[in-house]
Parts: sequence; structure tokens; C-alpha cells
Amino acid sequence: MRIERLGANQSFPASTAENVVKDDKNALEIRPFEPLNFTKNLIEKELEIVRDHLKRLWHHTQEQIDVPPGNTSSVHLFSIRQDMQQIETDLVQRVTTYGAHFGVPNRRVPNELLTAEEKTSHFSEESLVLVLSGYIPSKAFQKLLSLREKLENSKKEMAEAESSENKEQVQRLKSGMEEIHKARKAMMLSFTGPLTKKRLQKIKTKAKCYRNCLLYFKKELGEFNAETHLRYLMISLQDLDKHFSLLTQLLEEQDKQKQEEITQDIHLKKRRVMVDKFHDNFKLVDNQLNTMYAKYQDTNPHVCAAITDVSDKIRQALTLIDAEKNSKNISINTVAKLEQILKSCLSGYENVKQQIGRPV
Repeated sequence: MRIERLGANQSFPASTAENVVKDDKNALEIRPFEPLNFTKNLIEKELEIVRDHLKRLWHHTQEQIDVPPGNTSSVHLFSIRQDMQQIETDLVQRVTTYGAHFGVPNRRVPNELLTAEEKTSHFSEESLVLVLSGYIPSKAFQKLLSLREKLENSKKEMAEAESSENKEQVQRLKSGMEEIHKARKAMMLSFTGPLTKKRLQKIKTKAKCYRNCLLYFKKELGEFNAETHLRYLMISLQDLDKHFSLLTQLLEEQDKQKQEEITQDIHLKKRRVMVDKFHDNFKLVDNQLNTMYAKYQDTNPHVCAAITDVSDKIRQALTLIDAEKNSKNISINTVAKLEQILKSCLSGYENVKQQIGRPV
């Protein structure tokens, strides 16, 4: 659905409304954006207002070229003029793309392009943020729509192939889906952009630009007139603020996850070091027990029996260590179990030495 073609009194159907995250940072629940109910004519009227005031600002700033440096009024007008130029550019782009493009910057990717899983997530299956940074041309929209359909059809075929245990078809479908994901990511990235602090800063800067200009208009036109005649600009600012809030949340969660991964990696390295030390200690005790066994196997069966008990525990521990070395993770429970076995083996080793010291 081309959202630009909605009439002034129409709203989005629930199924195609763009969405934004709730304030609850623990929720993935999505709520709709406020509908963007603007005709081309209404946007052009706001563009006329912006251009009229931009001309005035040019006139005022030209008059103040000879004003001494440091004049705060002059600096403020130059700043507003620059912000107004940015808004003029945005409005011209909006009017130019009206009816020919899909989606709206700072709003969610249209639902028609999303898989069932993506409709309740902030990210695409290719890990892209599902908020637009630009308009989607008609040709690109149709291509993305086709890729989504191919992806969902492949998923259905994959489920059937796995159910029938057709390994050859499963492998073929996996390769095909990888290609679909690559093509989808490459195309969608052009309109969504990556999740980065640089993107967040750009949104913050643009929101500040809109906020400054709206404050200027409220002062020049009066608050009521500004809110009445510049509704598109006001809702655009709301979209920017929502986009900024969502990306801030997602970046915080991303940084938190990275920190947790770093912490887990540090703990894992410590556990690996501990397991290596356990291995060396077990081998040391085992070598000494083997020497004792060779010495007393013909003369002291009680000592040899005690040695065998300890050696069995050592073999159990070494088997566990070998299994853990081949795994990607070493649990804290494994470390605790090895520590317990080592204490038992050392106790058994001391018992063997005591038995050797007793007369037969």
C-alpha cells in the first residue's frame, strides 16, 4: 500500500500501520505509529510556509553580516536558517516522491515486506533494524516483496523436506535460502541502514533541527497557528523522536549483550586455565601412583588396592577433562566436580602413603 495516497481523513488499516516499540525496555511488543494522513497538497502548503520564512531569514541574516562577532541574535538566525534549509530539502523530497515510493523515513518497514516473525520484532531475519531511513522506490519494493514470498515458500518446503527426512532437498533449500537472505539484506540495507551510534547521532541532529524550527514558527506564527498549519512537520518530529528512542534502547541492549559476552568469555578462559591445572595435577598424582604400584604390586596387595581406587577416580577425571576440552563451553559445575574429584584423589594418595609406612 502506498501510504502517500491516503486521503486527508483516512487512516492506515491495522495490518499495514508502521510501528514503534513501547517504553518498556523488556518488551518486544509493537504499537502503531500515529497515521500519516497527509495529501500532497497539504505538504506543499507547509513547504510554501517554510520557503516564505526561509526568504525572510535570508534577508535578516544578510542584513546582519556587518554585525559585530559574538552577537547571539545573529548567530541564532544563521542557525535557524540552516535548519530551515534542511527542512525545505526534506519537504521537497517528500513532495517529489509522493505516490511513487513506499514507506516513510523514521517509520517501520511496511508489513507487506516482512515475514511473520519480523512483524513482532525490531530486526529482520538478516539482523537489520526494521525502521526506514529513506523511501523505497516502487521497483525495489516489488523486488523485496518477491524475496519475502520466496523466503516464506522456502520455509514451507524446508519443513516438508525435514519431515520426510529428505537430506538432499534440505541441503538444497538451505543453500537457496542463504542466497535469498543475502539478496534481501543487500537491498533492504539501502533503506533501513545499520544500527550504529553514527546513525543515532544523525537522527538526533535532524530532530534538533526540526525542534528548533518548530519553536521558531510557534514564536513567529503563534503556537495555535503553528500547530494547525505545520502538522506534517510536527508529526515528522514525533517520528524522529520515536526512532531515536527505539535505536537508543536497541544500542543499549546491544552494548549490554556485548559486555555479557565479554564477561562470559573471561570466565570461560579462567575455567579453561583451571581445567588445565587440574589436568596437570591429576597426571602428577597418577604418575606417582603408577611408580608406587610397580614397587609394591608383588609385596603389598592392600597398598595396590588403595592405589587402584585412586587411579580409577583419576581416569574418570581425565575422561571428563578430555570431553570438556572439545566443547565450546566449560560449565562451572564441571569445574566444581573436578575440584571435588581432585580433593578425593589427594586424600586417597595420602592414605596410600600412610599404608606404605605401616608394617605389613
